[in-house]
Amino acid sequence: MRKSLTRKERLRKSRDIRGVFTGGRKVEAAGLRLLHRANGTPLTRVAVVVGRGCGGAVRRNREKRITREAWRALKHGVAQGHDV
Repeated sequence: MRKSLTRKERLRKSRDIRGVFTGGRKVEAAGLRLLHRANGTPLTRVAVVVGRGCGGAVRRNREKRITREAWRALKHGVAQGHDV
């Protein structure tokens, strides 16, 4: 069971990320917005985006690191075939 985030598991192209933002379903909680959509593949891919409203660059980078680490720990329990 690999905990790393492989290259295939990352959303890397801007058109794919834009597609999630424009056509994805949204789930919101306190301080978090999760967007997802089906991608038609057996892989679940993820991208972490933190807005400038969160704070300065140091704080945003910390938030991204923490979010990626949480995803690595939980990714095996998430339904396959989505862009998140």
